[in-house]
Amino acid sequence: MKNLVKQLLGLLCLACAFNAHAANVSGLSNWRANSVLRITLDKATEAAVQQLGQENGFMNNAQVHIPLPVGLDDNKHLLKMIGMGKELDTVELSMNRAAEQALPLAKTLFKKSIRSLSAKDARQLLAGGDNALSSFFKNKTEKELYKQLLPLVKKKSEELGLGAQYDLIAQKGIRLGLQDAKQSNLDGYVTERALKGLYLVVAQQEKAIRANPSGTGNVLLKKVFSK
Repeated sequence: MKNLVKQLLGLLCLACAFNAHAANVSGLSNWRANSVLRITLDKATEAAVQQLGQENGFMNNAQVHIPLPVGLDDNKHLLKMIGMGKELDTVELSMNRAAEQALPLAKTLFKKSIRSLSAKDARQLLAGGDNALSSFFKNKTEKELYKQLLPLVKKKSEELGLGAQYDLIAQKGIRLGLQDAKQSNLDGYVTERALKGLYLVVAQQEKAIRANPSGTGNVLLKKVFSK
């Protein structure tokens, strides 16, 4: 009996924790709920771009750091043993720099995507888990934002000379059988990882907004997310 009580209490605590930052949506109209959705994502994305779009925003953040592509990264120690250490470090740094410099250029694209979002039941999303809105944002925008961010990443890659840097070690990796020749779309890889990092930090920012809506300075968010 005691074990059953403990289990029930544990489940109750888990449910409370899950809904710790759920929104107060009683009496909230569909239009107002969608406004809260967009305002929250706008603030979360703005903060994420500011955090990631600075020097070392990707490079020094273990959660979003962009490693070398599979094959090269897995065999980094071997390539360093044959004198490719400096080249590997240069490429890895340039990949992260390309992501850091491309995201701020895409800020207008992110805002445009957010303004176009509309959920049939935004109230349900607001009352969901800590990252319900950011998950919705990711599902609705990932494919399109990838296509729009890719040219910006390519531009920054060219400015950094990333293609030439990568070719030096990629060809060596292919000759040694460490990398598939098909793994040559480095700009696509960096774009994919940059977006992955963005969505991760947007989710973290959404959680922070739900936990401390007063800190946003927005009256509507404070009203909806405050307990």
